[in-house]
Amino acid sequence: MRDMRVALVEAERGNGEINRASGYLIKTEILVTAGPYARTRNPLYLGRLLLLTGTGLAATLPHHLNFAVLAGGIALFFIYYLPRKERVEGDRLRRKHGARYEAYRAAVPALFPSFRRYDALHVPWSFALMVRNRELVVLAGLVVLFSLLAHRAAGG
Repeated sequence: MRDMRVALVEAERGNGEINRASGYLIKTEILVTAGPYARTRNPLYLGRLLLLTGTGLAATLPHHLNFAVLAGGIALFFIYYLPRKERVEGDRLRRKHGARYEAYRAAVPALFPSFRRYDALHVPWSFALMVRNRELVVLAGLVVLFSLLAHRAAGG
């Protein structure tokens, strides 16, 4: 059960990052550089990585195969998912925002947050934006998944 708690904490850190980031995001329309976007260009993907890690730790499989699946998922994330997202979204943001995006891209790391904040205009977090970006679905799925995993771990 201790491993389940550790995994749940990691997954919830990921979910928290996703919810925090989605409350600032107006997809492609504006260049969002406030909140978590002032420290990483991709806080949603960071949250998804943490969520993947927590879920992989919690989903125990025979012979600890969950660790192999988790390692494969992390490799896929860094080899395919993140580079593709960076290319597609970067191209779209570059076309829409030009030099402003290039300056932001040069100053803010792609995934792991910087200790230095990007100098951005303050924009308040919005629950309505989080709902509009459909991240509550991730939270609901996480609750269902961890309920099932806890039930299984308890011998049910």
